[in-house]
Amino acid sequence: MNSISLGDQPAWRRSTFRTFLVTSRIKYYYDRYSTKAKPYEYVSTRGLLEIIHKVTGWDIKIFEVEKSVEWEVKHFKGQLLRYENEKRAVLLIPALKEAENDRLGVSRCERRFAVVKEICHLIIDDPGVEVSDITSLVNSIVVNGQSMILVGVDDPILIQEHLAELAALELLLWSEYRQGYLQKINDGELTTMEIAQRFSIPESKVITLVNQNGFIETCREDYYDNLELLEGYYVQAMPADIDVENDNSW
Repeated sequence: MNSISLGDQPAWRRSTFRTFLVTSRIKYYYDRYSTKAKPYEYVSTRGLLEIIHKVTGWDIKIFEVEKSVEWEVKHFKGQLLRYENEKRAVLLIPALKEAENDRLGVSRCERRFAVVKEICHLIIDDPGVEVSDITSLVNSIVVNGQSMILVGVDDPILIQEHLAELAALELLLWSEYRQGYLQKINDGELTTMEIAQRFSIPESKVITLVNQNGFIETCREDYYDNLELLEGYYVQAMPADIDVENDNSW
């Protein structure tokens, strides 16, 4: 594929490239420096938060909110509040389920995914694009579905919301391992639930990867084909490097 001029590309394509670029850097730092990293494929949520804090400089706090009907929304598991002047982010998440039919709580896998997905907004969102109406956003997601196939989508907020999901999947189930597991699903050796349990992510997200893997990998190939150009284009937008060697807090 020939090199591109990003300024002439649709917003969904530019944002998808940015998502791959930023998550690849976070994965590199996690694999090399995180004190929570383990010698196998399961990724620590705390380890990712540690890395994202170091890379972005954002102070991240997570609070569990009391159960209420306001959280009884199928497609809405958390909310990130950003205080730009203080470089501080607060993530509100619902309580865990007390029973399987508890509609006001979430499972551990749902909450783990929601935490990473919401925090990903700190590393992938374009400056100046903010969600001002949560209800409209949720309704838009319900109408448009959970698809990451964003061809033709021009709403920047909706693009960011879907790509935060992609970023979370990139960080929780790395592409380096993903294809082997997806092949095992196709071959009947593993089920989507078994993969979900192994990586502590919702089964619905594994199903999303199965159904949309072709599009995601096409976008990844497109990203790699244009990597040299992208590095230059996003140099101002990328998180700063971290001097781990001289940082005594690691």
